[in-house]
Amino acid sequence: MFRWQGPTSLHYDEAALGASFFEAWDIEINAAGAVFMASFDVYEFADGEWTNLTENTDIHAYLGADLYFSQSGDLYLAGDLVVIARFDGAQWDTYAHGLDCGSRCPNHCL
Repeated sequence: MFRWQGPTSLHYDEAALGASFFEAWDIEINAAGAVFMASFDVYEFADGEWTNLTENTDIHAYLGADLYFSQSGDLYLAGDLVVIARFDGAQWDTYAHGLDCGSRCPNHCL
């Protein structure tokens, strides 16, 4: 992941973002200008700092993920396996997409 700042660039990799950062599968920018990136985890870049938003959850976008913002500003993650999740800026809500509810999201089988 590179960030251009004038004539120079900053490189963010596993050393900067942690072992769960592999590659960026999707990048979205919200209305406030914060950058959201999906890798094995979901990261936010705001006010000059990266934050891992899924580090202490069971939400992990395995080998690919898409990020979307709703009209209300909630961030949605559609992961490669059985993960669909919504982040309202404070907490995550997870949903299964019907293939395997199991223990990953017992309260939200679609």
